[in-house]
Amino acid sequence: MQKRKAVTLQDIAAKTGLSIQTISKALRGMPGMSEQSRHHIFQLAKEMGYRSKEQEQAHTIEHIPLRSSKTYRFKLIVSARTDSYDMNPLILDGLQKKMIEYGHTVEQIALASDDSLSIQQWVKLHQLEYCDGLFLTPTLPTDQIDYLLTCAIPRVLIHFPTPRWKVDSVIWDAGTAVYQSVQYLLAQGHRRVLYVGELDTAIRGFVMRWDAFRMAMAEHGIEAREEEHLIHIRGLERDMKIQHLLDQVRERQATAVLCGVSYHLPWVYQACTMSGLRIPEDVSLISLEDTVNAYIPELSRPLLLIRESGARAAERMLWRIANPNAPYEHTMLQGDFYKGATVVSCV
Repeated sequence: MQKRKAVTLQDIAAKTGLSIQTISKALRGMPGMSEQSRHHIFQLAKEMGYRSKEQEQAHTIEHIPLRSSKTYRFKLIVSARTDSYDMNPLILDGLQKKMIEYGHTVEQIALASDDSLSIQQWVKLHQLEYCDGLFLTPTLPTDQIDYLLTCAIPRVLIHFPTPRWKVDSVIWDAGTAVYQSVQYLLAQGHRRVLYVGELDTAIRGFVMRWDAFRMAMAEHGIEAREEEHLIHIRGLERDMKIQHLLDQVRERQATAVLCGVSYHLPWVYQACTMSGLRIPEDVSLISLEDTVNAYIPELSRPLLLIRESGARAAERMLWRIANPNAPYEHTMLQGDFYKGATVVSCV
């Protein structure tokens, strides 16, 4: 494989039309420029493949080769029933952009949830034993993950691991995202918050979101009882879910709704608009979204670092290949909170 030419500060300066000194100040976090300009320079440097001496030293310490004589081929396994979710292309984008920096490739393949093939037959069909590593996503059923983790190749779980899974994991910190949301609502005077999520599910992250909600509310002396929130709605018709939501809002006089699962937001929003509840004048709204909602761009929300988790998972995979006997590590990426315009004070 042809050796990739190292990107220099001069290359970035030529691309931006700025001086080398300005580029250096931006990448070192020095004062004297706007955060927007700094972010633009930082992103451009990242896209061009620039690495500082400190970054190269960090790769040396962790025994991750910056350049390899071999092109690795990795597979991202997603569930066929969630193939269209926004989450999957974000993860793939983060993986591919990071792996391209090292000269490697990532291919996404969907694992069917029907009985047309057993998991063993599916693994043989896609010749997984001949690829160099697997990335496993959150919506894969637990039994399928159990089997995939037996494959004798490096694996990285982009998911919250169970104690029995011996594997490295990287995931966006959804628990902290819920906590940030509750803290923001409470700071605005909202104490009657209705949580919409799911407990009747095998997806560990959804259960952890409810646990985070309960604990965040408990810190302020507010008990979150299951029967007062919409967390057992899997399988219900849309109209019935809407009615349950409106009943809870009226009975509890809720001033805010926290939507813990993104695919519930459309009917939650519809319920409010159909019933004459104005957002945010009558009820404030926060939702955990994979990305910017095209219909509600100013939605108040925690920022879930899904793409960044893909990039970090790529680094973790290369680290695992270079350190096959090291202890397993679990990484969670914490994002910021976007205040948006769907929460108002009720003090």
